This record gives sequence, structure tokens and C-alpha cells, in this order.
Amino acid sequence: MVEPIELQRPRLWLRRWRAEDLPALAARVSFSTAGNERARRLMKAIGLRRDPPGDFLHPRLSDGRPLCPHPLYRLCREDWEAAHG
Repeated sequence: MVEPIELQRPRLWLRRWRAEDLPALAARVSFSTAGNERARRLMKAIGLRRDPPGDFLHPRLSDGRPLCPHPLYRLCREDWEAAHG
């Protein structure tokens, strides 16, 4: 089965993340608007996990607007190393 193109680039990017290359970086993070299901599915598909305590409201958008809530996703170094040896 061929992997969809929208997953290929992020997976290649993550494969290049090696512990010795990024000694000070403990995690990769990403965020999107709450309603952007395509981006959220992609983040989950490449191994990022939702980090609800990190969710935030966009500072330039007023509360109550649909684009204001931003869920945060995180991939910790330990999780990446466990999956990629």
C-alpha cells in the first residue's frame, strides 16, 4: 500500500530527527485550529499526541470565534526514540 503524500514528508522529517543532532530539544510540538481536522489527523498519524494542558486561545483572536481555540500536539524525544530505536 502506498502511503498518502501528506504523510510522506512529515514522516521523512521525523526520521531525520536524531538525538545526537538535537541535544537540547526535548520534544517537537505542533498546533492547529480546533476545527482543522485534516491537520489534526496528520499530527496523530505521524505520532504526535494531544497535550490538553498545552491547548491555548490564539492571542490575536477574540474569545468565542471558531478559530480561537488551538489544540497542542507533542512528540517527546523518549517516545520518538522508543518508536525509531
